[in-house]
Amino acid sequence: MKKEYYTKEEVDTLISELRKEMYKAFSNNNNSEIKQWFKLHSGRFQHNQYNLLYDGLFQNNLIIGPKAMFSKVMSQGLVAMEHGIEWIGAKNHCVYMFDQLEDHDIIESSLIERKIEKIFGIGRASKKKSEYKDNLSGLPRDYEKVDNALRPFFESITSDNLAIQDMIDNPDDYGLNDAP
Repeated sequence: MKKEYYTKEEVDTLISELRKEMYKAFSNNNNSEIKQWFKLHSGRFQHNQYNLLYDGLFQNNLIIGPKAMFSKVMSQGLVAMEHGIEWIGAKNHCVYMFDQLEDHDIIESSLIERKIEKIFGIGRASKKKSEYKDNLSGLPRDYEKVDNALRPFFESITSDNLAIQDMIDNPDDYGLNDAP
């Protein structure tokens, strides 16, 4: 501070600039930190598969935001709100979605609670999970919305994986081991 007296407008401007600097510093640290621990197997999935995931979530009123940013957010573990994507479904549905992604080996199980909080801003994921696990069914209410949203994504991954695995298991079917 260089002056002894500042007008209200000058103070507001200084505070606004300081907020921007702080936000930028914190968001840069968070994004680099996320990339180190997220590990969504980003090289395995194509953008059209992420588009299937986005379409399912969007059509089931679980998320809103630009489709073009969704694959980047999910593959790199970025903060969704900073890219215009917001989870609008029940918070326990987001937790359930991440559990399903883990069950299908889409994401690693380490630090799932932190992944949910950093990407979609939903805290206390383990508490939400234990609440629906304590139900008779062990599933959150209206879990079908999430299952319906994820089904096309899982089917596309399964069919791709089956084709690759079939080539590995049965190379003769593709003429790879034919005698010259």
